[in-house]
Amino acid sequence: MQNQLRTVNAATGATTVRNSFVFSGGAWNPGTFVSDASGNVYAQSFDRTVYTFNALTGQVVHDVMGDTSMGQLRLSSSGQLIGIGYDPGSMRNEVRVMNPITGATTLLNSFTFTSGAYRPFTVSIDLTGNRLYAMASDAALHAFDLTTGASLPTVPADTTMDTLASDGAGGLIGISYNDALTQFEIRTLNALTGATAVLNTFEFDSGGYRPSSFLVDPALNPILVT
Repeated sequence: MQNQLRTVNAATGATTVRNSFVFSGGAWNPGTFVSDASGNVYAQSFDRTVYTFNALTGQVVHDVMGDTSMGQLRLSSSGQLIGIGYDPGSMRNEVRVMNPITGATTLLNSFTFTSGAYRPFTVSIDLTGNRLYAMASDAALHAFDLTTGASLPTVPADTTMDTLASDGAGGLIGISYNDALTQFEIRTLNALTGATAVLNTFEFDSGGYRPSSFLVDPALNPILVT
């Protein structure tokens, strides 16, 4: 009954255990799993503890109680963690930056999604355009300034996406599900117009996938999911 930090060989599917451990809250929020260029991996447990792991050894190098429970976290252009949380008191969502060393967060924006809720794994960062994106459950694409957190014009997308990530060239790419075809689709999304384009229609061998495992490697150009 332990969690494990593993590396995955994308070419072979082989994994290697780096560390076995237990989160202090007993579980964690997969949407807060983030890695940075310095070889750190971050994750927040259900009790708000923020863990820092060494990506090479898998060992916990730091843990601290966060002041806010975050729903999603991503790596910003400044190297800080930025993401979306929810304030049950005001019943509004929030854009916050988090210091993983101190656990302190800074509120940048308090807002409401057009539909009242959002698709968690569409939270994505576009470093080129300095934007943070998240899609509401009604397919409205919300945009925020990555530095200030300020809300930018919301664009209705023509397709509801389950996942989104930057393609590394200023665009967004992700996976959607076509109910009519009962198949998954890889689509690009134009954040300015909301228009999507189908790149591929396919089926997962198991019939489904884990949205939290969706990631894009712009350097090698693959999309990886499990």
